[in-house]
Amino acid sequence: MVYWCLACNVPLVEARCGICGCEAVEVRLFRPEDPRPALETDTKILRETVEKQFGQQAFKRVIGNGVILLNRVPYADAGYEVVGDGLLLGHLFYDMRLLEWRFKPLRMGCMRLLEDGLMESVKVDQKPVKGQTLRLKKIDRGYVALRDDSGAVLGVAEQMDDGLKVLNVWKPISEVEPVRGGASIGDFLRANENAIRAEASRAAKTIYKVHGRFGGELVVSYSGGKDSLAVLSLTLEAGLEPKLLFTDTGIELPETVSNVQRVSSKFGVEALEAQAGEAFWRGLDSYGPPARGYRWCCKTCKLIPTLRLYKSRLSGRVLTVIGQRAAESKARRKRGSVWENYWITGSMNMTPIGGWSMLHVWLYLWMKKLEDLVNPLYFEGFDRIGCYT
Repeated sequence: MVYWCLACNVPLVEARCGICGCEAVEVRLFRPEDPRPALETDTKILRETVEKQFGQQAFKRVIGNGVILLNRVPYADAGYEVVGDGLLLGHLFYDMRLLEWRFKPLRMGCMRLLEDGLMESVKVDQKPVKGQTLRLKKIDRGYVALRDDSGAVLGVAEQMDDGLKVLNVWKPISEVEPVRGGASIGDFLRANENAIRAEASRAAKTIYKVHGRFGGELVVSYSGGKDSLAVLSLTLEAGLEPKLLFTDTGIELPETVSNVQRVSSKFGVEALEAQAGEAFWRGLDSYGPPARGYRWCCKTCKLIPTLRLYKSRLSGRVLTVIGQRAAESKARRKRGSVWENYWITGSMNMTPIGGWSMLHVWLYLWMKKLEDLVNPLYFEGFDRIGCYT
């Protein structure tokens, strides 16, 4: 669940602001809610897209200069809800038809554009229905707001060759919420710092307790991503001395491989590296390209090399700490926080951040001043790090 302090104009992970103490409003997002702060490249893409579609002043008038959140929504390719000022302003998505980023304004995004004459509108006599095509020609291409007889905005349509295709409808709104003052990342952190410290303390204590009960060797599974960096830091914060395990699938991005080396050196932890070698390229001839429901490479390039390393370098009981979060998938939501590794006898896995969102993770990394150790791919627009297939 995500909250927003309207007084300080910052998103929150709890319902009360850590700066002013005010109660925050809840921001409802597409589920599973897993928003992240828009970083420099994200903001650049959003700004260029909005201004290309609606004019040079559009980004300032619609989005503003405060903290922006992005939350994944289903599109043919990448798609995000864009949240600013505590409001859902639109969708940023990559259009596979046009091979470019586009911004679809929603609700208050439409209202703000219309107020400054940056978007066209058309009056409809009857309430529109999503998916309906209105036989109207308003512009050559782009989005058009739909108004009722009173002038209230009740939907958005896209101009197609055969008319206006209704994309979204909502309850009519007529009042414009003004763009609020800009808040910095520093403000964002200060507003959430107490909450994040409490979450981090609970997570570190959980790691310590589970390891104390289970015993055996302690390993942090490290992928080169932000979640595993947070988990490594939490494990060290618990006063434990883990080994770091990285599985090089043979199709890792070079930035990820470099990150593993840099992080293990910085923290002074022993790094164990499982190597898949050419397994992917050998399997490609037999199995073909992997796909969402056909991930044969996870077994041949990740699981098998990892099992070999556990058997050759580790012995007895092993507790593996993993940076998995419930918001990432249904399977991870069902798994819980501690589970048996049925591939390796006497081995257990745990995640201390299962209930965290990407907001929690980024706030924790900023609080611990670990941003310099974050994989640089995140700052180039990636929201998740994995192999390049």
